[in-house]
Amino acid sequence: MIEKRPNLVYLFADQLRYQSCGFSGDPFAQTPNMDQLASQGVNFVNATSCSPVCAPYRASLLTGKYQSSHGLVINELRLSPNHKCF
Repeated sequence: MIEKRPNLVYLFADQLRYQSCGFSGDPFAQTPNMDQLASQGVNFVNATSCSPVCAPYRASLLTGKYQSSHGLVINELRLSPNHKCF
């Protein structure tokens, strides 16, 4: 029997705050697709980021390492192919 695995969808949007989405209560936000995904999935309302910059955060997510370990500290750098990713 094949083990059934859950589907995981990560949304990464630059320049988008959680409070600026309809599902978080903003009456002016028009985010119907994100609202539907949020109603059918899990939202992390108290999550934090290891980096305020997007590329280093994504590198940390892919490698499981802090920026000081993978070396990507600004958006203009590339992740070394020597780092193992999940």
